[in-house]
Amino acid sequence: MFARVFLLLICLLSLNGCATSAFRQSWSAPDAHAYPLGKTVVFAMLPVEADRRRSEDLFAQVLAPAMDVTAGYAVVAEAPAGAPELAKAKARAAQQGFGSVLVVKVVSTRDELVYQPGVNPFFGPGFGYPGRRGMIGHPFMMDPGYYEKVRIAVVELSLYASRDDHLLWTASTEVLDSSRLDRVVRTLADAMLKDLVAKGVLP
Repeated sequence: MFARVFLLLICLLSLNGCATSAFRQSWSAPDAHAYPLGKTVVFAMLPVEADRRRSEDLFAQVLAPAMDVTAGYAVVAEAPAGAPELAKAKARAAQQGFGSVLVVKVVSTRDELVYQPGVNPFFGPGFGYPGRRGMIGHPFMMDPGYYEKVRIAVVELSLYASRDDHLLWTASTEVLDSSRLDRVVRTLADAMLKDLVAKGVLP
């Protein structure tokens, strides 16, 4: 399941009912405005190559109105699997003239039991009680609901300046395992843009 962990459904909007941000927390460097982003490359550190490429393409598409973003697979052939590979990917991006690097990765996962409530009381078909003109009425039936085990992942987004690998902005959120990659990436990218503007990283 971890191989598909980034196929995720909306994060805190569904977990905590937050209506204003998709991020559990976010931070920006006090001097972030002093670092021009220039061209940005996005690396999605995902174990499945198809997921990685699709995620990087989607981030580039959604961020395009405000940022000049390139998918990481166009810069390095293989997804960075760890810190050493990521450092090499950042160095290659800097050599190719990218001013900033966006890194998206899953930092942890856990399983939780979530209660799924049943439907409202309903009338059971085919049941009733005898009357003078036949069976009439239907007794109430209740669906008690059930518990379902779900995989929850913590996703972290970090934006670095290529000039000295300076961390400019970072945010994290919890997401539920799902099969809607496009929806999740678009939601995270849109939330990222809004947060960057709010914190002054983007004008």
